[in-house]
Amino acid sequence: MKGQVLVAPRAISSLVLTAVSLVLGAPAHASTISILTDGGFEAAANQSLQLTWTASDYGSWGVGDGFSTVTGAGSIAPLGGSKMLAFDSTDGLSSDVYQIVDISGYAAQIDAGLVSATFSIFYNATSSPSGGFGLRIIGWASAPTDFSGVTALGGVVSGLAIDSDASTWEQFAFSNVLVPTGTRFVALGLHEPTGAPIGYADNATLSLNIVPEPATVLLVAAGLAAVRGRRRLGRA
Repeated sequence: MKGQVLVAPRAISSLVLTAVSLVLGAPAHASTISILTDGGFEAAANQSLQLTWTASDYGSWGVGDGFSTVTGAGSIAPLGGSKMLAFDSTDGLSSDVYQIVDISGYAAQIDAGLVSATFSIFYNATSSPSGGFGLRIIGWASAPTDFSGVTALGGVVSGLAIDSDASTWEQFAFSNVLVPTGTRFVALGLHEPTGAPIGYADNATLSLNIVPEPATVLLVAAGLAAVRGRRRLGRA
């Protein structure tokens, strides 16, 4: 037909294979999704001991041992915003505070082994607690109402030492911790092992890193091939 230029099927196949090679040969870039609420403890209220809970407690700092949110403590000021979390335990026992997050919306990617977690926290105290602070994530296969059936996914419950300079905050972070297949809920846990001296936390983060599925990569490759094919038609 007049004005129409055809590209041979073999040429089209070559374009597709080239595009697929370009995409598969490049590193897959994960998308990062922040899933933590109120990492700066600006909205959190003082909390007493809570070892059982309901779904209404998900997405807030309302699980575990008691804590307070304070605007300052002696020479220690919040790192960001106007508040920080203060662990309440002063009896020589550990203090553990959690936020539970529903991640069931990413079930397909999790079960395909494509999801990892990255999390961090800043700690401060007048001196490093004996045994150091802790930071970890835990998970459940179904909606939890207590700590039964929990699985430790990554991080530590102690050993994160800080200096004795109250004017500085120390950050601790764990990256690319695999979220196991079957996991539907996770919790970020903040741990202060002794209660003496009182420890403080601020600017917590928790995010999911999701690698594109192979099918998505192939769709991108096909799209690249189509674009390249149209460009050749236009030049012809």
